[in-house]
Amino acid sequence: MHKDFYASGFLYHLPTQQILLQHTASKPDGISLTLFSGKGRKGESAEVTFQRVLFELLQMAIPMKAIHQIYDYPREYGNNHFIQYAEVVAVPSNASFLKKGLAGWYDLKKLSKIKLAEQIRQDIIVGQRVINAVERSRQPQIPLKQYQH
Repeated sequence: MHKDFYASGFLYHLPTQQILLQHTASKPDGISLTLFSGKGRKGESAEVTFQRVLFELLQMAIPMKAIHQIYDYPREYGNNHFIQYAEVVAVPSNASFLKKGLAGWYDLKKLSKIKLAEQIRQDIIVGQRVINAVERSRQPQIPLKQYQH
């Protein structure tokens, strides 16, 4: 039996430390930014669902190795919600989704000043911690000097 789940996330560009968020219709609370999200299909993993959603919404083919899990949590309806990010090497500045205002790039360091839903803010904060851990793991390891007594 297939258990329903949702996969959500954002795109991340390391050199500029920006994330791509989806623009939604303005809500009464003024919040209009969200993660890219979609419902998983039978037989799909969360990564494949996220990859499919990005292709459907942005027409961007993201390689599986660029998708990183952040975390998952149970939703109030009993299904799981998987949060992830996809690292991109280029920031498409003239893509149709940008021209149409469907998404926008945001500086990760300045997101605290942007009005976001609490769960989305939490997902991005945890995502930033995972991004930082991945970046630290990519740093060359400096061997400790052996001290003689």
